Parts: sequence; structure tokens; C-alpha cells
Amino acid sequence: MRGGAKFLHHGIKRQQRYVAEAITEEWRMAPGSCEGQGIRNLPRACLRVGGGVMFRRIVASGLELRQLEQRDASAIYALVERNRAHLDPWLPWVRNTKDSDDVLEFIRQVAPRCASGDEMHAAIWKDGEIAGSIGHHPVDWTGRSSAIGYWLDAKLQGQGIVTRCCHTVLDYLFDEMHLHRVEIRCAIGNTRSCSVPKRLGFVREGVLRHGEFGSQGWLDLAVWSILEHEWRKH
Repeated sequence: MRGGAKFLHHGIKRQQRYVAEAITEEWRMAPGSCEGQGIRNLPRACLRVGGGVMFRRIVASGLELRQLEQRDASAIYALVERNRAHLDPWLPWVRNTKDSDDVLEFIRQVAPRCASGDEMHAAIWKDGEIAGSIGHHPVDWTGRSSAIGYWLDAKLQGQGIVTRCCHTVLDYLFDEMHLHRVEIRCAIGNTRSCSVPKRLGFVREGVLRHGEFGSQGWLDLAVWSILEHEWRKH
């Protein structure tokens, strides 16, 4: 994930935060839930859990996105550890992820922001196993914009998994969160990561020089973006 697994104030209060529509009647709004805070028009991708929302979306047969949960911490850490040499040059957060407790702490920290709809951090599930992570950073509600980040198990690269997952997240952000602009930033040397926004019709706007400090020094980041009307034509 560009920015890692760390991979959303729109001024119109009646549409303050588009976070999730219950998939069945079983997840109807309860007193004290998000509705009481002005949250409505909840996206179909989410399940209601304890007054918050739980992102979940089927991408394809055997491929699913599910919001990160505390019980995922050990599996996520094991996957990071197996892919450390692959991820570390590009993702600064990897070197600071030293055990499953670090992953657990991250999941706990982002849980309230995920429940409110400000962010989304999901595990990529492939054939019943966690294969990586994808999500979006906090939404700029004034500008109606956000950024997607992702990472994947090296052994699953080249199958179009990240591209399909990004497609699903983009549908969610534009159709249900009503955003106007979405970015992807990736180190210019990370050719696999940079090929994803290109395939999805993003425009390469330029390079953010020394945009992040990685394990091998400063990284120049390619900045890619796509606007709502461009996505609808894609």
C-alpha cells in the first residue's frame, strides 16, 4: 500500500458523511447510531456493527475486501514479515512494524475513523486467506478527495488482483462516498505499483520529489489522480 495499511467536511450537513446502507433489515439504524450524528445514505458495501460501519465487498469469485479487524493482526504481521524484503524499499511503515502488536495498535487507532467513514482499511482476502491490504486515507471533505494505498503478497503479483480491488474501491469512493478526486502516489521505481493507476485511467500529474523517506533513502513519488467524470467514462 502506498502509505501502507494506514492504508474522510463536506460543507452540506445533510450529506455530511456517506458511510453505509444496511445490506439487510437486520442492520437497521439503532438509537445512538450514526444516523443521530447526521450520517445517512450509507453505502451498500458496509455492514453496521455496534453503531459504526464495517466495510465489506466481494470483488470477484474468491476475492473479497473486508475491513481490518483486531483478529487479523497476527495474519497481517505474518504476511508483512514474509514480504519484508519486497515491501521495505517502498513503504516506510514496514520497518516500524516489528511484531503483531504493532499491527494490532494500528487497527485499534484507525477503527473509530473507519466506523465514521473518514477512512477505510481493508484486508484483501484471496481464496479464504489474507493476501494484502487496501484502503483510503482520510477524506478531505471540503475538496471531496482522498488517496488510495495498497500492498500485496509478492507471490500473487501479476494476476490483476490489486487493479480489481482498486476498481472496487474507486466505485465505492465515487458512487457512494460522492468524492470528486482520488489520488494514488507511488515511488517512481516501484513499476508494478505505478502500473495500477495507469491501467485504471489515472492521469500522471508529476513527481513529488523526496516525498517519503524509505529504508534506502528518499523516494520520489509519482502523483496520479482521477476525477469523478473521468472515472465514469473509464
